[in-house]
Amino acid sequence: MLGKLRGFTNSKLAGVLVAIIIVPFVFWGMGSVFSGGNTNNIAKINNNSISTKDFIDHINRSRINPDYIKENLDNNILERILSDLISKDLMSMEYKDLNVKISDRSLKLNLQNDINFLDDDKNFSRLKYEKFLLENNIIAAEFENKLKNSKLRKRLFDYIGGGIKSPYYLQNKIYINENKKINIQYYNLENAYDKNISDVEINNYIIENEENLKEAYIDFSYAKVEPSNLIEINEFNEDFYKKIDEIENDILNEVSLEDIAKKNEIKLQKKKQF
Repeated sequence: MLGKLRGFTNSKLAGVLVAIIIVPFVFWGMGSVFSGGNTNNIAKINNNSISTKDFIDHINRSRINPDYIKENLDNNILERILSDLISKDLMSMEYKDLNVKISDRSLKLNLQNDINFLDDDKNFSRLKYEKFLLENNIIAAEFENKLKNSKLRKRLFDYIGGGIKSPYYLQNKIYINENKKINIQYYNLENAYDKNISDVEINNYIIENEENLKEAYIDFSYAKVEPSNLIEINEFNEDFYKKIDEIENDILNEVSLEDIAKKNEIKLQKKKQF
């Protein structure tokens, strides 16, 4: 298995040839080239080429803002995006070489058993699935393709790592976690609550904690102002808003609520000990 892993490193990674100098033209004046069928290559992995069109398609799928790319050209943003595309192509080649596959039926089962898409009866909910796609602004085909690649990647890593012996410290850590014992100290609340309390003890507690046990109450008056009780018609017209302006002016002039209500013949509602 280690030999296969070394072969993967030596054969493919060593064969990567990147023509990064071509990449900037992707964003300045190269649009017509693609429409004419030109397949300028910006990277090559053994006999497999990555064209500028592949690169642009990858950027579009990644949903990276073009302005963000232009602002970060000096920070090697294009090289990082291209490296991501190359790594994905390398993974795809490994899937093919090692015959790592996932069937449509297996993909469907993974999707239907996802807890995010289950209803209260633990059944797959198409409604929840569609809602998830809408909230994340992603189409079903794109999401399912990402899910498939995720499962393929896990199977590939499990396959490659299956023949590598885990180091002792890792085995020991897992063993300790699975077999460890812990001591727990606890206080039985029944000792505190399962007993009779006299009225004297209750009164003493109230006296000692008087400030903490106090509750604040307020008395206030209010009125619901509507056209029907302000201008005697049920219509939000100019006269109504003129009356509202007058009330606001009275409030700013510190006229009491009782006087405002009396002036406008509005009935006040009073609340006590609220």
